[in-house]
Amino acid sequence: MSKHYDIAIIGAGSAGLTVAAVAGQLDYKVALIEGHKMGGDCLNYGCVPSKAFLHASKQLKDFNKVMQHIQDSIKFIKPHDSKERFEGFGVDVINGYANFLDEETILVNGETITATKFVIATGSRAFIPNISGLDQIDYLTNESVFDLKEKPDSITIVGAGPIGVEMATAFNNMGIETKLINNSSGILEHDDKDLSEILKEKMLKDGIEIYEETNLYKVANNGSKIDLHLESGGHEFILSSSHLLIATGRTPNTEKLDLDNANIQYNEKGFILTDDTMQSSNKLVYALGDVAGKGLFTHLAAYQASIFIKRVLFGSIFAKASYHALPWATYTNPELAQIGLTEEKAKELYGKKVKVFTAEFKENDRAVTEDAKIGKVKVILNKKGQTIGVSMLGKNAGDLIQQWTSIVQNKQKPSKLLNQMYTYPTYSDINRLVASKVYKDLFLSRKTKFVSKLLFKYIGSK
Repeated sequence: MSKHYDIAIIGAGSAGLTVAAVAGQLDYKVALIEGHKMGGDCLNYGCVPSKAFLHASKQLKDFNKVMQHIQDSIKFIKPHDSKERFEGFGVDVINGYANFLDEETILVNGETITATKFVIATGSRAFIPNISGLDQIDYLTNESVFDLKEKPDSITIVGAGPIGVEMATAFNNMGIETKLINNSSGILEHDDKDLSEILKEKMLKDGIEIYEETNLYKVANNGSKIDLHLESGGHEFILSSSHLLIATGRTPNTEKLDLDNANIQYNEKGFILTDDTMQSSNKLVYALGDVAGKGLFTHLAAYQASIFIKRVLFGSIFAKASYHALPWATYTNPELAQIGLTEEKAKELYGKKVKVFTAEFKENDRAVTEDAKIGKVKVILNKKGQTIGVSMLGKNAGDLIQQWTSIVQNKQKPSKLLNQMYTYPTYSDINRLVASKVYKDLFLSRKTKFVSKLLFKYIGSK
């Protein structure tokens, strides 16, 4: 016998849990279907363990204590994402995998489920490249690296995206010989090139070996080591490490869903195609989070879930997803953060009409006192003086970038940051400093001086 729900959610990660929590408490009949772990990738294999690893690796040198801190962090947060908590909201939590039988029916554990609306929030997993011999060795991904029981003698990380550079930072913090392989130039290709280059030089100075424009084409076990056969610029060579971590991007968890049965369109990589309301080609089905391919961030998944909630549960026809003010951060040493357009992307779109203003962390007194002088802030303006992007490298950049969110979101001018008082000395004062530089020339112009003296003469001196 088939069960019918108002909303059937496939996947209990950030997006799925957000929708389930709200809909359940609003007394909708909700099914939350999860085939693996509640909390999804973020809690179990992503944001939470990686940030715990980065923190502990700077504080502790005992590898077992670092690994224990990671598990303790997951354990502390886990009740928030637990089956029991969501059942308390009135949600039917089903442990199993779902696949579509037709446009309005799914099969879970041998039973059929229909729903007025479906939410696919199945997330993503590590993309494994086609490398000769890889299936013959015990390599790591973000799903297995936090289960290590013994400290590696050395590690090679393939991929210089956020996961790769964060893991390289953490392992290097612990004094482990760390190599980073990237098949293109630089690191963190979606971030500001200037700032990512500064970060790369810092990583090199810290002892991380970085191999750019280098292709890994073969791996093989060699006793307690793994031999990596590499090619760069026509030159072939071999590196060896005790451990290998694959961090070459993400692939969506859609292959078991039988999307074709439900007439749900997806791209060549398997990401589900959606419009700006997160609705798929099947009007009963919405795709949220990583699986929609708009950006692989926990906060983006939660944001997309809010669009679904506003539009479907509260009938807001104006609720549409917008990504021009999407913030992100990579938690390296120092951190690298971005919101809106980078300088390169802005100039590609708008040419010479773009204006860029910068401030360096060595100009911030708090950064000087804590010896955190490496870093820079870039503010990108369009021809109207509106803020269309901010790039930031420096201590606490992931937190500091947040002050720019509403400004970029609403295309406001940096002057908004000058109409408030800043505690001294704080890192946040770097935002006031760079905003003030935008108006420095205007402030010191002949016209401003003339007007100021005129006002002083007739008003200020009275």
